[in-house]
Amino acid sequence: MRQPEVLPINLSHTPTNAYAYYNLGVVIHEKRQLDEAITYYKKAIQIDPNLTDAYYNLGIALQEEEQFEEAITYYQKALRL
Repeated sequence: MRQPEVLPINLSHTPTNAYAYYNLGVVIHEKRQLDEAITYYKKAIQIDPNLTDAYYNLGIALQEEEQFEEAITYYQKALRL
């Protein structure tokens, strides 16, 4: 069964909602669009620096991109929260 495409989402009405960016990152990550997912996780962290799951998922995405040193940095940040 073919998965439906993710439609472009306008987050301009929720520019300060870290969970909106985080959740979009999760959906994009599941579609294996890692660069875009990384962007959304970083935006979520920028809005809410205490969003532990965003740090953790960002670490996973970076690890999958074989950016191991940066991934470790985000895993460590997640552990500190």
